Amino acid sequence: MTAPAPQQPEEPIAQVALDDAAFSYDRLYSYRVPCPLRERLRAGIRVTVPFGRGNRLRIGMVPRCSGGPIEQPDGEKKVTLKPVQDILDDEPVLTDELMMMVHHLHDTTFCTWYDAVRAVLPGGLQIRLTEQYELAGIPQDAVLTETELALYRAAESADSPQKQREMLSGGNDPVKQKLLRSLAENGCLSVISDSRQRLSRVQTVTKYTPGDE
Repeated sequence: MTAPAPQQPEEPIAQVALDDAAFSYDRLYSYRVPCPLRERLRAGIRVTVPFGRGNRLRIGMVPRCSGGPIEQPDGEKKVTLKPVQDILDDEPVLTDELMMMVHHLHDTTFCTWYDAVRAVLPGGLQIRLTEQYELAGIPQDAVLTETELALYRAAESADSPQKQREMLSGGNDPVKQKLLRSLAENGCLSVISDSRQRLSRVQTVTKYTPGDE
């Protein structure tokens, strides 16, 4: 008699509320938790996750974690979950009571999930995500506008690494930020994201790289 195959442990799933989500797509998104992050990821901790077709990194709050696969309705294609990228807090920044308040605010007021998080988050703990890019080469199938191509070539011919970094930083210019994101979505730039906390203190950031599992 053949012994039954050992059951694989259920993979933790994090429910994530995205910062800066519009009402049209504001909901809790499911992300799988890679092995290197599982011991530290808990409800009330902030993370960065890839979002959208371009996998742009976004900050999110984890209201809850669960185990096991996401059930799909009959006939629907199985969804492959993206992994949580980074953990931004050493300890939960929201207690169970504050998380209950987040749920209450979201359910009873006209606000997004992360608006509710921001409303109860202790002062000085706000985080913003700044993006820096590096050249990745222009793929053969990339379709760029003249402005995008000119920006790429200018950065490519920069006379120093510092100058190139400045050219590949969007700063506070929304037009340039849009150009850089388009280049990244076309595979011409690699995105390097860096989290900064308004309150100056040291944080441990655990990063997940595919292949660590």
